[in-house]
Amino acid sequence: MDPGIGRYGQTHREKASFRMSKKIVSMLAVAGVATVASAAELYTNGPLITHTNPGAPSFSVLLVGDTIFGYGAQTPLNNVMGDDFTVPAGGWNVTAIDFFSYQTGGNSVSTSLTAVNMTVYRGAIGDTSTPVTTYSGAQSSSTFLAYRAQANLGDVQRPIWQLRAPVANVALAAGQYWLTYNFTGTLAAGPWAPPVTPSPATANGVQNLNGAGFLTTLNGTHVDELPFVIFGTAGSACRPDLTTGAIPGQPGYGTPNGIVNNDDFFYYLSQFAAGNLAVADMTTTAIPGSPGYGVPNGIINNDDFFFYLSIFSTPC
Repeated sequence: MDPGIGRYGQTHREKASFRMSKKIVSMLAVAGVATVASAAELYTNGPLITHTNPGAPSFSVLLVGDTIFGYGAQTPLNNVMGDDFTVPAGGWNVTAIDFFSYQTGGNSVSTSLTAVNMTVYRGAIGDTSTPVTTYSGAQSSSTFLAYRAQANLGDVQRPIWQLRAPVANVALAAGQYWLTYNFTGTLAAGPWAPPVTPSPATANGVQNLNGAGFLTTLNGTHVDELPFVIFGTAGSACRPDLTTGAIPGQPGYGTPNGIVNNDDFFYYLSQFAAGNLAVADMTTTAIPGSPGYGVPNGIINNDDFFFYLSIFSTPC
C-alpha cells in the first residue's frame, strides 16, 4: 500500500422501432446540443478555489488542520463518494452534472481522467433503495480548474479537472436527493475527489471504500462537503404528467397539470402509437441502472413504453 494513502484518501505524505429521416435526426441532435448549452446552473454544492491571481493558475489550498488532499474515488477499487442536495418546489429538469477530480502527476493541458460514474438517488443520504438516474461513461466535457496544494502555490502536481456527466432531461420533483460518484483515469495515483474548501459547518459528505458501506468523511477533525454542480432548467419535473385530459381538442390536452392519472396514461398511448418522438421517446433502455436509462435516443420502441409504465406507477 502506498504509505501516503490513509483510511480515507490521499494524505500529506503522498508525493507524486420508429425510424427518422436524416434531416430529423440532425434537427434533434442540434436541439439536444442547444438544450445542454443553454441549461442554467441550478445548484452548486460548494466552492473549491481558495486563491486566484490574474494571469496565473488558481489554487485550492488545504486549510490549517487539513490532513487530506483528496478522497479516494477510484472506480476499479470500488471507492465511491457521496453527498446530498434538495430540489425546491417546482422541481428540476436536469441535463448535466459536473464533478471534480485529479490525479497526482497530471497536467493542466489534457486530462488523464477518462470516465465518470454516478448515480442519483431519491431520499436521505445513504438510502440506495430509489435510484433516479445513472451515468457511466466518458465525460462530455472536461475543463482544468485549479491545482490542489498545501500552502505552496508553486505545487502543480495535482491539477483539478471539472468533468461533465450528461443526463438528458432527467426530471426531479421537489424533495431530498443524494448522489454517488467515482472516476477512472490513466495514471497510477488516483483519481482523487477534492473536498469543498473551506468546508461548511453542515458538511455531511460520505465515502464508501471497496463496498464496505458509506461512512462520513473525515479531514483532520472535521467532516468535508463534496463539490458538484447541477445544470438544467427549473420547472415542472414530473415526467409521467403529460396532459390535463385525454380527449383531443379539449382545453388542456397535452398540457401537464401537476396530476398523474389515467388521462396521462392514455395520452401517452396515443402519442406512442402516433410516433410522436417529442413525447413518446423517453429512454434508450427499460432496464434501471443501465447506460441510457431515462435518456431519449431518437427511437420509439417497447423500451419507451415499459419505461413510461414504470414512471407512471411511481409518484412524482
